[in-house]
Amino acid sequence: MTTVVVTGAGGFLGKLLVEKLSKDEAIKTILALDRKEPLESLGDLPKTNKKIVDITDQVQVQDAIKGSDVQGVVHLAAIMSGQSEADITSAMKINMIGAINVMLSVAQEGKCPRFVFSSSIAAFGNVSHLVTHNPVVSGGAPDDRQPASTYGSAKAAVELLLANYSRKKLLDGISLRIPIVAVRPGIPSGAASTFVSDLVREPLYGNHVKCPVAPEQKVVVISPRKTIEALHTALLHMNTKELGPSRVLVVPGISAQAKDYVDSLCRIAGEKTAKLVSYEQDPKIVDIISTWPSSMESKIAVKLGLSADKSTDDIVRQFIEDYLS
Repeated sequence: MTTVVVTGAGGFLGKLLVEKLSKDEAIKTILALDRKEPLESLGDLPKTNKKIVDITDQVQVQDAIKGSDVQGVVHLAAIMSGQSEADITSAMKINMIGAINVMLSVAQEGKCPRFVFSSSIAAFGNVSHLVTHNPVVSGGAPDDRQPASTYGSAKAAVELLLANYSRKKLLDGISLRIPIVAVRPGIPSGAASTFVSDLVREPLYGNHVKCPVAPEQKVVVISPRKTIEALHTALLHMNTKELGPSRVLVVPGISAQAKDYVDSLCRIAGEKTAKLVSYEQDPKIVDIISTWPSSMESKIAVKLGLSADKSTDDIVRQFIEDYLS
């Protein structure tokens, strides 16, 4: 690909993806877009052109992309689930209108590039315990969007718009419904799902942490490594004909209870570390998390080369290797 655009390039996943793409011989130029402060943290990477852009401003997005011969886009820029629920105005401006601005600007270049949208399992909303996602190639797949949060509603809306851009052959879209990404380094984020990362990270730092859901609460999780692998595969190696008209692909994750991560901590870091976790339910977090699938399978994703992490132990070990070694 001549040029790949990454929005939200200064965020946690954005930085990891840009780093991976900068080492990929198939990529000539990376156009890294974000606000000033997060973009400054990206550092200097090969083949990477950083541009300060507010995606809620259509003109800024157009000016940043115009004439860049864009052949691929990974749209990551968004505010998180907890922030979205607290501030619906900002959520709609950034998570929906911002995404529309990026799609419009890229489509106007007339290249029909691959467009990978970082969606979320929050787009499912109120669904049964097990979600099975096997979209058909033709004839349409049943609409499984029942979002019960501001974050999920915006993600679902963008999925529909991207499918239409793809139908019109203006973009070659893929909406990746990504599970909870953990373990993230740094301070707790504004995501309702941040508790999974907190459960592992904070005790390993020697800090006490209160889990805001019940020990038995099941969630579907994917590691940062597997997330970047999925984004990279979708950008460069995926046949969109397998996805059907919805262009939605559920990314595999592992389903486990909150206490399973504490048990992993005990096995890997010792009982003393695991005892730094206590449980105190937060109704706001419980309400959001309870609308997300607690178990999923996606045979089509496996067919297209994606895979889940092996276990909660594997997820904990990855964090230690990547950030504490």
